[in-house]
Amino acid sequence: MKEFIDSGIYEIINLTLNTIKIFNDIRRLAMALFDNGLKGNILGGLAIGIGAAILAPVVLPVLASVAKPLAKAVIKSGFILYEKGKETIAEVGEIVEDIVAEAKAEYEEAQKEASTVATPGGETGA
Repeated sequence: MKEFIDSGIYEIINLTLNTIKIFNDIRRLAMALFDNGLKGNILGGLAIGIGAAILAPVVLPVLASVAKPLAKAVIKSGFILYEKGKETIAEVGEIVEDIVAEAKAEYEEAQKEASTVATPGGETGA
């Protein structure tokens, strides 16, 4: 598949897929923490809430500094894939137009030959 995709696009796709995997891992970890925290007593849930409130000012800027470039990379890869898709569709459209024109020319040629063969003496109908 690499030979059909430019190396830059291949790298952006890999980065996008890795970003999605990272966010899924973070989501699973958060869900596991919340599930386990809610099954325990109220003090455990309260401790998680206080810990989150204390860590949020530290963790959120770090996550934002990581998430912003990743989001830009995802959006950029979307633009690149869109442009490549437009080019590919345009090329396919040109190929289809060429095939239709060739088929139409062959059909008209066959009709012309059939009409010359159908009239006696090679005369064309007037």
